[in-house]
Amino acid sequence: MAAAGLAAALDRAALEVAPWRCATLAPVTTAGELTAGDRTWRRQQRTLTSAGASLTVAAVADARGAADAAWRAALRDAHVDLVIALGGMGTTEAELTASLGALTDPAWLTVAVPGTAEAWPAHRAAVAALAQAGAPIVDGSDLRLLDGGAAVVATLPGASYPERLAAASDGCVHDGADATAIVAAAQALAETRPAVLATATAPQGGASDRLVGGVHAGDPGLTATVASLAAVLHAPLGAPATAGERDGDGVVGIAAGSLDPVPRFDAAGARATSAIPIVTIERGAVRWRLLTSP
Repeated sequence: MAAAGLAAALDRAALEVAPWRCATLAPVTTAGELTAGDRTWRRQQRTLTSAGASLTVAAVADARGAADAAWRAALRDAHVDLVIALGGMGTTEAELTASLGALTDPAWLTVAVPGTAEAWPAHRAAVAALAQAGAPIVDGSDLRLLDGGAAVVATLPGASYPERLAAASDGCVHDGADATAIVAAAQALAETRPAVLATATAPQGGASDRLVGGVHAGDPGLTATVASLAAVLHAPLGAPATAGERDGDGVVGIAAGSLDPVPRFDAAGARATSAIPIVTIERGAVRWRLLTSP
């Protein structure tokens, strides 16, 4: 008994070191159902499952505590199934409640994945409060896999380097082993269907991680890990996303739409229009278009 108690205490201590290690696949005793729009999502441990011949996802980031509520009507018109927030949504519980709350709606499920700015305890508290009030929202630092029928979406919260956390010791981190395990779990669940990773971190290479001047700013350590996936939805780094379609079997990077009121500029230095990528996966194809600012 003493040995078992000591082991349990050490396990708890491992979860309580700061920054927080929040990309675990460890089992949890959680089950239930959540209805959003026309879908019912059923939860078993860290996986949500819902049937569907297609899956439409909106990816957002960088609201900084002040998401424009007008986006809600535009997203409703786009008939999305999921809205995934990929970091930069706020630093305090009040900011996170305001920005995430502006993006919740009975028509879709909101998945809040913490990035580098979110203090993990504040993030968890904000999501829990919104859910308790009846909003269809789940914590992307607690949930690992969403099986939407047409595709599987996996979440990888936080950053791979503690020094990159704006939230410092209250932030959320993952390492290469976490990323590898999550990608493998997504592929195993998806089988022949497309598997997508949703994370604040961009893999290096391609067009989606370029800063002004064309410099690639993604994480080279993530590039090989995600090579067999269909797509990576990640927080914006520089140039905003453009409309497109996956060509062949390679992974595509798709930058989330920045909700930051501060102007953004593309790789050529021109001011960019605020836009959210709307990604539709159907019959194995991955296509995305841009929803411009309302």
